[in-house]
Amino acid sequence: MFDFFNRYWWLLFPIAFFVYGAFQSWLSYRSNRETLDLIKTYAASGREPPPELLNRLSKRQNFDADDAAERSRRNSGYDCWYQVVLFGMLCVGFTYAAFANIYGAGEAFTIVAFVMAALSAASLAQDRDGAARHTYRMRRLSAGGIFLFALTLTLAAILWMKGLMYEWFSTMYGVYYFAGSVWMTLGTVYFITMLLHRNGTLTSVLHEHQFYFLGSLMFAFTVFYAYIHFSQYFIIWNANLPEETFWYVLREKGTWWYVGLALIFGHFFLPFLAMLRIDLKLTFAWMTPLCAWTWVMHYVDMAFNVHPVLHPNGYPFQWAWLDLACAALMGGLLLKAFLKDFAAHPPYPLRDPRLSEAMGYVVLHPSPISGGDLDEVDELNGAAEPKGGVR
Repeated sequence: MFDFFNRYWWLLFPIAFFVYGAFQSWLSYRSNRETLDLIKTYAASGREPPPELLNRLSKRQNFDADDAAERSRRNSGYDCWYQVVLFGMLCVGFTYAAFANIYGAGEAFTIVAFVMAALSAASLAQDRDGAARHTYRMRRLSAGGIFLFALTLTLAAILWMKGLMYEWFSTMYGVYYFAGSVWMTLGTVYFITMLLHRNGTLTSVLHEHQFYFLGSLMFAFTVFYAYIHFSQYFIIWNANLPEETFWYVLREKGTWWYVGLALIFGHFFLPFLAMLRIDLKLTFAWMTPLCAWTWVMHYVDMAFNVHPVLHPNGYPFQWAWLDLACAALMGGLLLKAFLKDFAAHPPYPLRDPRLSEAMGYVVLHPSPISGGDLDEVDELNGAAEPKGGVR
């Protein structure tokens, strides 16, 4: 029990708010849908939505919104301080893990804690005043964070998975894990986006081309993952060095042979053929099971990398329930955190300088971010023009 707690203690932070977050998400959806329709009407006519409308969307709503006590509590900054405390606890947890050097990955935890704290502080500050400097700050943090994320992801994959068989080495292992993770992430993003589009939450800002781009990225990473995995296998097979081949020899014993075949046909051929047609990338009934399939195949991929060390003769079917239980626990807690944040904030960034472009309208508002001069605004009044929409 102590070892289990030592592994998953950091997941305890959001668990206390699980039910509350889900309920608030439902209430927020009910109240925000009408507000989003009004904003869409203003955008269609090329007018700026009134501040009151934007403020209404940016606050958490429920059926007791007219209650004075509830309104006083919201205006007191409760939501803002909740985010500060939550992210503060997470950062403290990651920092503790860094100094404790848990599993030999202290440096990775330190970097994750720093980037998380910096981005969270900038985002909370922009929610308060909407200043452009926060956008610039987040751009700089994100530009550097991409490389830091690549570094920490590679370290995590090597230390926590490849390190189980430390005698084996592969310079492609970090990219291999990255490709599989992004593939599953794109499937998750596609499903959530399509779901929010169908229930009306993001209808005003989504178009067919955005779903096509997400589907195209899924298709691209299907090929990219297969390319990386095959390249790793082919190079090791071609060199035929015992200090490299033993990793794959172990994974050809017992039922692991069939798991490898499942990766070949299920992780590549099936999704590759399923997404060849352009129109299928826009079909919810077709893409939904495919998005769920990415989770199944990613689990098979992780089992193929981790389990053979403990169960060299084949996949441990008798312990499959434990894997599913751990996935359900961590997935439920992460889902709670997502629903909590989704209920506490607008479903999309209202002050993003490219929001109108994402909605399909050409709205010319010169600003320091767009590269124009502030004194050109009067000359561009009424220049908004519809650019397209969802067919």
